[in-house]
Amino acid sequence: MEYTIKDMYKQSDLTIHTVRHYCDMGLVPNLMHDKNGSRIFDEESLHWLQGAKFLRASRAKQL
Repeated sequence: MEYTIKDMYKQSDLTIHTVRHYCDMGLVPNLMHDKNGSRIFDEESLHWLQGAKFLRASRAKQL
């Protein structure tokens, strides 16, 4: 199934800005784009975003 960035931020509980930032940093591998250049996400993308969120939260607890 394919998702938009709006779907991803709702499912991952991250902001749209954060989702874009993580994608731009390469934390979501194999990210596809449509003919207009918009990001197309799948279930694997959601798992990568959730993993990045978890790692970010675990780092914040150490500080």
